[in-house]
Amino acid sequence: MELLMDNLKTILFERQKIKGENLSLIFSVVSTLVFAFFVSRVSFFYYMYPCGIALVTLLMSREKGNIYVLPVVLLSLLTNQRVGYPLWGDLIATGVCGIIFFFWKKQWFDLSKRALFAAVITVVIKIAYGLNSQVFYLYDGVKIGGEGILILFFTHIFARMFTLIEENSTKQKSTAESIATVTVVALVFISGLFPSMIHELSPLYIGALLLSVMVGYKLGIMEGAICGVVGGLIIMGIANGMPSISGILACGGMMAGVLRREHRILCALGFMGICLSFGVLRGNPDLYMAVYEPVIAGVIFILIPGRILQKVDLLLVKVGRPGARYELIAKKQMKSKLKNYYDTFQYLALAYGKSRGEARLRSAENSREVMACQFRGMAKAVGGMMEEIETVGLGERLIPKVVRYSVQKGISTYAKAEGISGDSYLCTEFQPGQYMIVLSDGMGKGKKAAEESALTVNTLHYLMKAGFDAELALKIINSILLVKSTEEIFSTVDLAMVNLYTGRMRLFKIGGAATFIKRGNEVEMIKVSALPIGIIDQIPIESIEVSLRKGDQIILVSDGITEADRGESGLSWLKEAIAAIKSTDPQTAADLIINKAVERCGIRERDDMTVIVTTIQ
Repeated sequence: MELLMDNLKTILFERQKIKGENLSLIFSVVSTLVFAFFVSRVSFFYYMYPCGIALVTLLMSREKGNIYVLPVVLLSLLTNQRVGYPLWGDLIATGVCGIIFFFWKKQWFDLSKRALFAAVITVVIKIAYGLNSQVFYLYDGVKIGGEGILILFFTHIFARMFTLIEENSTKQKSTAESIATVTVVALVFISGLFPSMIHELSPLYIGALLLSVMVGYKLGIMEGAICGVVGGLIIMGIANGMPSISGILACGGMMAGVLRREHRILCALGFMGICLSFGVLRGNPDLYMAVYEPVIAGVIFILIPGRILQKVDLLLVKVGRPGARYELIAKKQMKSKLKNYYDTFQYLALAYGKSRGEARLRSAENSREVMACQFRGMAKAVGGMMEEIETVGLGERLIPKVVRYSVQKGISTYAKAEGISGDSYLCTEFQPGQYMIVLSDGMGKGKKAAEESALTVNTLHYLMKAGFDAELALKIINSILLVKSTEEIFSTVDLAMVNLYTGRMRLFKIGGAATFIKRGNEVEMIKVSALPIGIIDQIPIESIEVSLRKGDQIILVSDGITEADRGESGLSWLKEAIAAIKSTDPQTAADLIINKAVERCGIRERDDMTVIVTTIQ
């Protein structure tokens, strides 16, 4: 029975594989036919049709079975509006070359020699047809010779295009060559797909403008300039554009490259401005460009959905960075492995988090909860790595994030017993662009309290550095403190996480004293009623989000500061003391606050005191 099932699975798998291969083949054939139809009908300098015969030459050199493209190319040539003796000469030359290459042995000549043979055949047939049809001028012969050169050019351009699509070449091509290939092929296809003008708008111009801004924005200044120059040359050949169009598009692509670290809207505005500014130069009417095409291209660039832009971005990454295919394969393999780890950790988290009966010891419950939290944390950390692998090199992630903020800290402490403070703290950048300020007050005094708070701070730091999110890390610490000893071990936690890219801060307060934020002369107090960590099993963890500005100060204090004066005034004295500090130096501010607290204590026994002042710069 098992053997029968295995055979059945094998048959079904093979059928699915065959079906998938057939669908892929059908898609490849249809795509080739559509591409061949539209590019073959494009004319250069009014009476040159090099794309069809170049494509037939290339495809027949790859496989004789590609003869199916020949009728489509011939039909496409007949759809061109400029039907005349030059077109009939191209029709005959294309048919002759297709038949010759069909019977031509594959090992005869390489692609370059085949392309040269096709160019010679075309030139000879068109000259003979022209001489037989009407008066033949020297200028006509020059044009026919130019078409032969274009056949050589497009044969190699299409060959490079197929290499980029199939990614099976072991030779590393230059970035400039790849960008030129994509630009030429894209604009030729657009020209064949759309009529020359739509309500006084040129799809070819819009396509060239859009390509320039996208390549410049995604790849850089040089790449944008290359795309613009090549796009201008194609416009000159197809739409009889002025030579100045290459310079305008190149400048636009360079401007997009300059603004590639800015928002898409700003980049589009800069691109439109540089393209249109040439039209206002006095004495240069050839530099004029209609307003509509640059504006439409800029608006399209702004409105492109993120998903589509990511697909385009992936293509541009392949074009702009040789060998990107192998990087993508490695990323897929790494993502697959991480997915296995993720699923495993998720399963273990569920397995250890399940209840196994009502009569359970508390220590056993807490031990399982610690393990379940750890597995959940590892699963989330692996999930974050998978997201980074998925997005790196795509969309906006190609542009490095800019750290807009920095921090300057000042710390002042006072130890109550034996010179050992029960407060522990840490201020560090635990991940790129993520800064953490954590203050923990261990219950009790002296060495025991210091050990409790240090355990909390260090564990929190290592967990978050490993990729655990703050909520889960705090839950793990809570479970660890519950398991660690039969005695009551608990401590307060104040955790401030500052995003140095955006200036946003998330503040977690678990049993800690009030936190203060000073902006100018105004002081805001944040106080949350909550139990310390390590007392109960299910600890509620909530956070407060604050938008910070440069110059703001975050002031974390332990309860030794807030309880220095237990009078009716509450904490108003502390707010007034913070507001009265004129110095912007965080260390000076921390020293002044702790001195004020000692002064308010008077002769009473002082608790451990810690003040952390962080200034956003």
